[in-house]
Amino acid sequence: MLFRDINFLDYAASRITTTLLSAFFNRNTLFGAQFSNDRMVASAYHFAQKLEEKKTENDFLNYLAIHAVEGMLFGFYNNHEENKNWTGFVHTNKINLFVKDAYHIAEKMVEKSQQVREKERDLNANNLQNTLFDHLTGLLNRRAIEEHLVRLLASSQRKREPLALLMGDMDHFMVVNDTHGHSRGDAVLQHVSGLLKAACREMDIASRWGGDEFLIVLPDTDAAEAERIAERLRAAVEANPVRINQDDSELAIQVTISLGGCVWQPATSASSSGDDLKQQLLKQADEALFRAKSMGRNRVEMG
Repeated sequence: MLFRDINFLDYAASRITTTLLSAFFNRNTLFGAQFSNDRMVASAYHFAQKLEEKKTENDFLNYLAIHAVEGMLFGFYNNHEENKNWTGFVHTNKINLFVKDAYHIAEKMVEKSQQVREKERDLNANNLQNTLFDHLTGLLNRRAIEEHLVRLLASSQRKREPLALLMGDMDHFMVVNDTHGHSRGDAVLQHVSGLLKAACREMDIASRWGGDEFLIVLPDTDAAEAERIAERLRAAVEANPVRINQDDSELAIQVTISLGGCVWQPATSASSSGDDLKQQLLKQADEALFRAKSMGRNRVEMG
C-alpha cells in the first residue's frame, strides 16, 4: 500500500473511524449516552497523528500498522467489559500503547514476510540449479546445453562467426565402475569434469551429456583451434589420474577420454533452422567420436 496520492492522516483516520463505528454498533451498550461522533472522529485523528509521527519510508509497515490498530481497537471495544465509558478509551497513554503495539505487530509481519521471500528465493535458486545443472558434476545438464546451443547458433549466425562442438566419452568407464565401485566411479566423473572445465577457455561451455559423455561448445572457434582445444582436454585427462585416499594409502585411477568434434560455418548453413542445425552438428560430433573410439581411443577426431 503506497501513500503517494493519499493524505496519510485522512486515510488512517478514515480507516480507524470505520473500526470505531463497527465496534460501537456491535457493542453499543459499552458506550451508552456518552458516545460522541465528534469525540470518535477526534480520537481517530489522534490515532492517525500518532501513526504519522512514526511514519518511515516503509509504507507497507504503515499499512500493516493501521490494520493492526483497527484489529486491536475492535477487539478492545468488544471484549473488555471493564472499560465502560468512551472517555477511558481515548486516553493518550492508551492511544500511545495501541500505536506502539501496532507497529510492533507490523514490524513482526514485515520480518516474517522477508523471511518467507528469502526462503522463496532460496527455493527458486535450488530449483534453477536442479533444472540447469547436473547434480553430480556441477556442469550444465543435457537439456540446458541443448537449449543454450540453439541460442549460440543463432548468435553465431548473426555475427557470422564459426562455432565448434566437441563430444567426449571416457574410455572403458564401465571397467572403472566394475573394478572400483560406483561411488569411486562418481568421484572419477567429478574429477574429469573439473579437468575439462579447467582446460576450457572462459567463453567455452562444458556440459555433461549423459553417463560418461560430455559435450563442450566452443563459440567463435574454427577447425584448427577446435582441434587444439580438444587435444588439450584429452591430454589433461590422461595426465591427471584420479587420486583417492584409501586407508593409509592413496589409490590412483588412470582414465582417458576420446573426443570427436565438428565446426559450423554460418555461410554454409544459413538456411537451416535452429533445431535442425543443432541435430546436424550433434550427429557430426557423435560420428567423429565414434571414429576416435574405433581407432584406438584416447584420441581426437574432427568431422
